[in-house]
Amino acid sequence: LYRRSADSGKTYNQTEAYTLSDYTEGKTIDCAAFSNNTNYIAAAGKDFSIQLHFKLRFTQEMITRTLDGHHAEIYGLAFSDDEKYLVSVSKDGETLLWDCATYTQAAKLDDVYTGSNIPAIFTADNRCIISMESESSVRLSAITGQKILSIDTGSIIRALSALPDPDKIAVLNDKNEIVIYSIKLQKSIDIIRLPESETSDITAFNFCHTEKAAFVG
Repeated sequence: LYRRSADSGKTYNQTEAYTLSDYTEGKTIDCAAFSNNTNYIAAAGKDFSIQLHFKLRFTQEMITRTLDGHHAEIYGLAFSDDEKYLVSVSKDGETLLWDCATYTQAAKLDDVYTGSNIPAIFTADNRCIISMESESSVRLSAITGQKILSIDTGSIIRALSALPDPDKIAVLNDKNEIVIYSIKLQKSIDIIRLPESETSDITAFNFCHTEKAAFVG
């Protein structure tokens, strides 16, 4: 684990090390996730279970619990920024919300679209879950699982990202555009396009915390 130096924004210093460990007891890992402050690690195995690890920083050990509830391959794991919840998505459309403190299932979202293999994510304020509703639309759900609204983008969605502003989400579409949507307005408010000289497809993107720059791969 590296943290940014207090006296310089350009250097990072190692603060602690993770000991190598078999986080799934010999099971093949389908996907994994780290929480925002690296207190938690989640790893989904081939047996459709999730190993949720809480790091004890003083002893360098882990408290581990198994989360059972899925009945198909899990392809998406994501923690809320406040580390209270973990959301998991499996290929049968089942999306489960887990309470990290109690290691129990807190809610369930039904009929999530899985054809794109895009994980569900949390809004920046940790109050809602963004998931795929179809190949071209996203759904906003409450932490309790109830659907709040849908946004139809009109294009095939290839990736999703939540911006630091809880009202904004970014969508990468099949036109190689990163489109910013307002949840309240339920429409696009900005578009990022690559220069015409760039012919490669965007495969990954992220925004800095001020939203004034986007990093595109």
